[in-house]
Amino acid sequence: EAAEVLTWCSELLGQDLHRLLRRGGSWLNHTDIVQPVMVAVGLMASRALQGHGISPTLCAGHSVGELAAWSATGAVPAHAAIALAQHRGKAMGEIARAHPGGLLALNISPNDTEKYLEGTVVLAAVNGPKQVVASGLLPELTALQQRVGGRFVQQIGAWHNPIMASAVSGFQHEAAAIEAQPTDSLFVSNRDGSTSANGAHIPRLLAEQLTHPVRWDKVTQTLLEQGVTRVICLGVSRVMQGLLRGTLPESVTVVPFTEPKHLEAFEIA
Repeated sequence: EAAEVLTWCSELLGQDLHRLLRRGGSWLNHTDIVQPVMVAVGLMASRALQGHGISPTLCAGHSVGELAAWSATGAVPAHAAIALAQHRGKAMGEIARAHPGGLLALNISPNDTEKYLEGTVVLAAVNGPKQVVASGLLPELTALQQRVGGRFVQQIGAWHNPIMASAVSGFQHEAAAIEAQPTDSLFVSNRDGSTSANGAHIPRLLAEQLTHPVRWDKVTQTLLEQGVTRVICLGVSRVMQGLLRGTLPESVTVVPFTEPKHLEAFEIA
């Protein structure tokens, strides 16, 4: 199941992803490659799980991971989500080359962050009560880091920032052109934590996310309101696993699925 996704993504990108994923390296700085690969990795894991009879009740993804989540619900094909991620990464990368920016993680509350937002610096993500990310042009972010500390997540582009505005309409057009199907699984939006089985508004929410913050705090709130007791974390991000464990109560089990041996945790006969 996973190999099918990886092969299709390799053909789309004209890259040997078997080799790239093993090697790592500088290609990770190319958004037109890394964004579709991140979506592909999530969908590889999703396909493998569903091949073993495990289907999701709700699907959510952080930033570009939303595209994998939308596909994991069954609403859109994997190849369409990966191609959409390539379009997203290419458009964002072009803007970043003209306006180099970055993301700065800060261990302060969203309210405390407000007083530091000036110039191009905006709130790019609210991950938890004291876990936020600021976005902006590199000189301004560097000045902010010197004032309040923090850690650069990346120094490529100002994601989730009005600087990305010129990418919104084209991306929304591409997303709206995908013929989504009804599904029993709910998609949870980063934009506002709303859920949808197959809403026509999903392309708009996905597009707005390019210039607005990722409200992961609202996503986790929705998961709790929906009565979720187990979250399966697909892909390669240990950061996301730590974030989920740090923001969800102990009553919610966070299970990683990043390699085949993790299937044992799902009590598959």
